[in-house]
Amino acid sequence: MNQPKPPILLNEALEAMEAKKPFSVVFRKYDVNRKKGGELAELSNVVLHGSDWGNATRTVKPADDANGDNLKAFHIRLMVFFNNRRVIW
Repeated sequence: MNQPKPPILLNEALEAMEAKKPFSVVFRKYDVNRKKGGELAELSNVVLHGSDWGNATRTVKPADDANGDNLKAFHIRLMVFFNNRRVIW
């Protein structure tokens, strides 16, 4: 029987991102203009490209993208899973 993975604290997930090793993340999308959200988005095999500490966002790119042509950003407080572990605060 598969045991569920233990949850991970938000600050531990952020530290793991800084290690520049590939990871996967699931987060909730949110549209500020329409004030709607709730859809889940998943990014797999990505590495951290940059951080905006003021807005609490992280920008990631695919691990095999040397030029950073395919960047995606998400808000850290909308993270649901990090490496298949539920993110808790």
